[in-house]
Amino acid sequence: MTFKEPACHTLLARLHSPAADGYDAEPPSGFESTLVRVAPLTLCYDPSQPFEVRLIFDAHCDHELDDAVPDPDAVTWYTSRELITAGLSGTAGIGDISLAPASNHPTDRDWLILSLRNGRTATSMRLPRAEVRQFVHAVWELVPVGTELDGIDFEAELALLLLASRG
Repeated sequence: MTFKEPACHTLLARLHSPAADGYDAEPPSGFESTLVRVAPLTLCYDPSQPFEVRLIFDAHCDHELDDAVPDPDAVTWYTSRELITAGLSGTAGIGDISLAPASNHPTDRDWLILSLRNGRTATSMRLPRAEVRQFVHAVWELVPVGTELDGIDFEAELALLLLASRG
């Protein structure tokens, strides 16, 4: 299989305090006043995994992007490129990950709200919409819709599976 190089983009996410009940995907009123910190979030897309986008959140990093060194304890979430794409223009995601345009104030058009939930723990963060849009465009250029499975040799993969099941 031949794939293009992965596309990754690190941006500064504005992390906000979790919702009171742990499940509220919408930011609380007065969202600006609930800012907890700013931390790097890396969006990664690997053409060999054409439906997947990794979100790597480095919550312990307090420095600017230029000096950022990946933390071995960074948390990785997996989602689909379709969710990231759909979240640019409307609410997307009904499970542990959701993405939607910010809508509390007219100046929020430049931001997206990413909500992450795991059991009773939840957090929301603002992402710069223009940077996410640039990442999405790069991802769709790497692997256009309908070509996700073009790089897979199904005969060879089936042969490997059959060989492994005999051994």
